[in-house]
Amino acid sequence: MWIKNVQNVRQLCKWLIDRGIVALAELYKKHFTTSNKSDKAIRRIIQLPVVIFQAFRQLFVTEYVKDVDFVRLSMCISKFVPQKPTFMHEQ
Repeated sequence: MWIKNVQNVRQLCKWLIDRGIVALAELYKKHFTTSNKSDKAIRRIIQLPVVIFQAFRQLFVTEYVKDVDFVRLSMCISKFVPQKPTFMHEQ
């Protein structure tokens, strides 16, 4: 589904907030159909108050928080979190 209406945006935001940090690929698979082009989906996602960052050679998405240094967060995740973090669970 494309994020076309307010209800779809709310569902995506609630899903993201409930999980905290999620793999961008997981978010894409969950909220977009396979017929959607990934570049268009990314353009829609980055219109939301989110941050996309890299760790473990993979892109992750999380809610934007004003005073968080996301470069430092990314470095800490890569350094201190195991390769298969428990926060990347399917619900």
